[in-house]
Order: sequence, then structure tokens, then C-alpha cells
Amino acid sequence: LPTNQAGNLNIAPFLLMPFVENTFKHVSKKADHINWIKIDVSLNGADLLYQVSNSVTDEARANEAADYGGLGLQNVERRLNMLYPGKHQLMVEKGSSAYAVKLKLKLSAAKELHTELDLKTPWSDAA
Repeated sequence: LPTNQAGNLNIAPFLLMPFVENTFKHVSKKADHINWIKIDVSLNGADLLYQVSNSVTDEARANEAADYGGLGLQNVERRLNMLYPGKHQLMVEKGSSAYAVKLKLKLSAAKELHTELDLKTPWSDAA
């Protein structure tokens, strides 16, 4: 995103990475099939709109369907609930030819995010 559009909005580190990793892990891999991955990111005011999707085949769906919504996605959902309570919407769509993850996230300025979480650094004197 252009910095003039994002301003001082920040997002928690590595929050979006598991979605991208899942697309590469679960994309269809057939030579006679169109295999694709699509990643869209946009910013509407302070709302981050993020979508990753990938092609799948019936065989891949049968073998990996349980995996796609597995531990990685559960961890991201837990992080979203902790870091952005009431400020996110996450949808996972599993179709016969594609998987898609859509995330809408209300971003805050760096100072606001740290204040809301009351973060303490390991080297701070505060107990």
C-alpha cells in the first residue's frame, strides 16, 4: 500500500503470513489444470481489506480439507481475537474449485494499538 494512503496505521507483525503460506501449501498442483493464487490488499480509510485465494482440485480438497482450517488458521483467529477484539471480520470459503480467506481489519495508529494491549517490553522496569 502506498505510505501516503496508510499514514501511521500499523498491523500486528506476521498476522497475514499464515494465509499466504496456506495458499501455497494447498494450491492445486495438476499439470493439466490451471493452478492459481490471488492476493488482494486494499485500504479503505482505516479498514484493511485482505483476501487470499487459490485453486484446488477435488483430489486436493479430499486430502487437505481438514488441514486448511487447521492449527495455523486457529492460531491466527486467536491472535485476531486478542489483538483486534470487535475490530475484525474473518471469512473462510471452501468451494469445489477454490479456497478463499477474506479479512476485514480495523487498523489503529501504532500508539493506539500498544495502549490498547498495554504491552510491556521484557527490558522495562515495570512489573
